[in-house]
This record gives sequence, C-alpha cells and structure tokens, in this order.
Amino acid sequence: MRPGSHHSPEACARISRAVRRAMASPDVRRKISERTKAAMADPAVREKISNRTKEGMVKAYTPDRELADLTHAWNAARPSVRQSFLAQFLVRIGGLQLG
Repeated sequence: MRPGSHHSPEACARISRAVRRAMASPDVRRKISERTKAAMADPAVREKISNRTKEGMVKAYTPDRELADLTHAWNAARPSVRQSFLAQFLVRIGGLQLG
C-alpha cells in the first residue's frame, strides 16, 4: 500500500477503473456538477472546506511527515548512495571520514 492509503494497490486500481467508467458519462458529470454548484452556494460549506484544507496543509508538513519522507527516501536508495551520504554527513558534522 502507498503511505497514507487505506486501500491495497489492487483496490485502488479497481476503484480508479470504476471512477473512470462513471466519469465517461456526460450525464454523470452533469449531475456531479449540479450537486457541487448547489453545495458550494452555501457559505458554511465553503468555510468548512477552507478550514479542512488549511488543517490538511499544516498536517502534511509536520516533522512526522518529513521524517516519514526521509525514511522512505533512505529505504529507496541504493546501498552505495547510502554509504556516500553517510560519508558526506560524517565529514560535515565532525570531520570524520570513512575509509
């Protein structure tokens, strides 16, 4: 599963195919558009969306998220890249060098 996803890759693919099929219909798109316009006419709905967006932006950039991103990058890197990174890091923090 992707980080932050509640579905397996297979479920994500199945959901994606179903949404693409539904969105291919002009009637479905028209109904979605009408309902969206009606909902967005309410100032309370717009405020709720705005507040949730702001909360999500703050949450997305917390140190926990940055640490998760860093851990993911570390795990994805080749061993030689990790070793090179550690060598550069140790030189910067204390003048140590790896043989």
